[in-house]
Amino acid sequence: MKQRRLSYYERQIIEASLAAGRSVGQIAAMIGRDHSVVSREVKRNKGQFFPYSSSIAQKAAKRRSRYTNTRKLIKDWRLQWYVTRRLEGGWSPEQISGRMKQERQARYVCPESIYQYVYDEQEGAPWLYHQLRRTHPLRQPQGQRKPNQRTTIPDRTPISARPEVVNRKERYGDWESDGMEFQRKRKGLVSVQKERKSHLLRLTKLETKQAKETRAAIEDVLEELPREFIQSITFDNGGEAAEHYRIKEEYNLETYFCDTYCAWQKGSVENIIGLLRQYLPKRSDISALTENDLYAIQERLNNRPRKSLQYQTPNEIFKQITKSGALNSRT
Repeated sequence: MKQRRLSYYERQIIEASLAAGRSVGQIAAMIGRDHSVVSREVKRNKGQFFPYSSSIAQKAAKRRSRYTNTRKLIKDWRLQWYVTRRLEGGWSPEQISGRMKQERQARYVCPESIYQYVYDEQEGAPWLYHQLRRTHPLRQPQGQRKPNQRTTIPDRTPISARPEVVNRKERYGDWESDGMEFQRKRKGLVSVQKERKSHLLRLTKLETKQAKETRAAIEDVLEELPREFIQSITFDNGGEAAEHYRIKEEYNLETYFCDTYCAWQKGSVENIIGLLRQYLPKRSDISALTENDLYAIQERLNNRPRKSLQYQTPNEIFKQITKSGALNSRT
């Protein structure tokens, strides 16, 4: 955000306060400014043989305001063309700036200058924010962050406590769960559950990420499974898993949670979401997806041979173990 310039009245207060022997910090507190602003103002307008004068400082400020400091990207069309073309090509401001430095370009701009150019509504190119990775229409002020809106998840068991029998995929019935999201303008998501050893997949369409709706979707999946095929579920730290303890009590299973920012710890479900993107890209209109459509995608993956299963399919494995009664005993 741009800093408001000192007014003539503020300069008069500075002059009177300096004459009264007050410090720069005290003056800054009086006028509601940072002490560095007052310090620069005094140093800029105080001579070697004469004290600070508010009238002289005001005239000097008006004189300096006549000289505009136009950005390079505004006045140099060649540089502007170079940056714009690369933004449209998917390059980030850091990549553009770094490449210019590597190529020893005659004109160089830093990443911050590119961001300022993109977000300057008056002289810049605000339409280019669509080309940035995060496509935010407004730039968040530096040093500020959005408030933490994470839902507190009670009764969490960390993944470090998960038994080795689960980690090594030595039994059936250990599931991983996650939500597959789409572009922000697209409402809805897909709840994804995958069994670690057999790779059996279950998909459910959801309207929201609310914990209650996610719990209901998982319960619908578990109701269709043999009780011996339900041993544990591993979640990430999203708020949609906040009601996991209800599932835990109802189905007598264990629930585990990945470490913060370590979604790779439930790599089985993350991998299947990557495969699902072939059928459900990020830009998909989830509202137009029917349950039959989702089931067809689910079964297409459940009927795909897997190398880890000696090229059998998850459905074949599930059919074999349920028919033969070769499921694990409850532990």
